[in-house]
Amino acid sequence: MGNTALQSKNRIAIVFTTVVIKEQSRVFVNLSLDSYILDVLMRDLTEYEKRPSAFLVYLHVWRRSLAAGQKVASLSYQEIAEGTGLSKSAVQSAVRLLKRRRLIYVSLKNPTATPIYRAERPWIRRKQG
Repeated sequence: MGNTALQSKNRIAIVFTTVVIKEQSRVFVNLSLDSYILDVLMRDLTEYEKRPSAFLVYLHVWRRSLAAGQKVASLSYQEIAEGTGLSKSAVQSAVRLLKRRRLIYVSLKNPTATPIYRAERPWIRRKQG
């Protein structure tokens, strides 16, 4: 998988190239991220927290929810592990950190349900009405 980053004023567009070997086709997806994610959050999670896995999990949740035009995404630990290339235990640890940092919100419909994730953006100030 290759990627290209283009930076605009406050947003960064990343184009991911996914090669599907079985079908020999390429899929190009334009993904628009808040510049804060790459300018601040990446360094914070990798350098300060020493947890680059948490950054990958955050990006995956972002991609499967907000970037897909959804508020939330229903994802198992296994799906996140396969999507990021991390082990399931690394994903579990990253999710704990992201929840503690309030970067993701996780809910369960019942104790055995697949978790529903919402990528939070605490750096965006909410308009007060």
